[in-house]
Amino acid sequence: MKNTLLIGFFSFLIIAPSHLLSAGFNVSGASVTLVGPMILTTMDDVTLSSGSFDAGNALVQVGGNWNQISGTFIPGTSTVTFQDSSSSLSSLTGSTAFYSLQCVSAGKTLTFAAGSTQTVRGSLIFTGTVANPVRVRSSVSGTYAYLTNSGTNTVNNVDAQDNNASGGLPINAESASVNSGHTVNWFFSASANPPSGFTGIALGVSSISWTWNAVTAATSYRLYDADAPTTLITSVAINNFIETGLSPSTTYRRVVTAIVGGVESNLSNSATVVTLNNVGSGSPTPTQFSLLPGSPYPRILTPSRPENRRLFFLFNNPNHESVGISIYDFQNRKIRDLDASASAPIAGAETMVWDVKDDSGHIVPGGIYLYKIKAGDVTKTGGVVVAR
Repeated sequence: MKNTLLIGFFSFLIIAPSHLLSAGFNVSGASVTLVGPMILTTMDDVTLSSGSFDAGNALVQVGGNWNQISGTFIPGTSTVTFQDSSSSLSSLTGSTAFYSLQCVSAGKTLTFAAGSTQTVRGSLIFTGTVANPVRVRSSVSGTYAYLTNSGTNTVNNVDAQDNNASGGLPINAESASVNSGHTVNWFFSASANPPSGFTGIALGVSSISWTWNAVTAATSYRLYDADAPTTLITSVAINNFIETGLSPSTTYRRVVTAIVGGVESNLSNSATVVTLNNVGSGSPTPTQFSLLPGSPYPRILTPSRPENRRLFFLFNNPNHESVGISIYDFQNRKIRDLDASASAPIAGAETMVWDVKDDSGHIVPGGIYLYKIKAGDVTKTGGVVVAR
């Protein structure tokens, strides 16, 4: 059975060759220096309450927490590594300057005190596995902890959240690393391509419809505020989303990513949309049938992907005209009349949908298709592409 090593009010030199094993390592009021290439292993916490701890070039293996309450930690060229223990969680309290900081214990969660700064001037190494990543978290959800790396970093299979690394080099999280949100200066590589064709249209004063091209094998998509890319708005399983609860006459900029095999892609192109004005606050009330800006959408349909085989016609129809929409092939042969009785409002706009089928119920071949809309005295035409 190992006891906690409590060192206080004296100066100590612990000289190599040595492997010092203890349940915990507490320095209070003392001056402790590790001399020579040695290993200090604690099954529990390392606590620096006051005094100083000079780690020299030792390997300091921590099974529990790292608490720098006060005092001075002198890193030298040492390595502090968080290793396997009976607990899968290790916390870092206070701000510490490390030389090398490591965690290669799959499934371990490193919780940094919110607002604290951990500085690494040598190597930063975090490595987990796909099934059990090393998790980097703040002690307060939604509040940054800071990590400044001025040396090198090797980061694989890591799940990071609420961490701001803007004070140092970019942290390149590779393999199956996951951005769980609210990270700065972390870059997550991925095998998946980002969604293309990302666009949006205002559906009214408080809602925007966002659409993008589907990504092969994507299991979900994440929509972010592009002005703060790590602010997650929503996660959806299909390649469109109607965002509601927005403010009138306000500019919104968004980006989207794809999740393929548990790995998040890079960011898509950004799309910027301005919501409509409130009626009576500078925007005239519609007096006749009109398509909403950007409608119909999407302009490229892929019937092989169920999530991208519907063409949405969104419109204002203040006079309640009878609306007819017909679809023609490129030889101007009518292949489908849409059923007006199936129209339904989406976020305040009336909507009709073409499901990429002809009147016989068959999915149409690839090619260019034309639409013709007739509502009272208003006629509108246009084209879309069906890709196979």
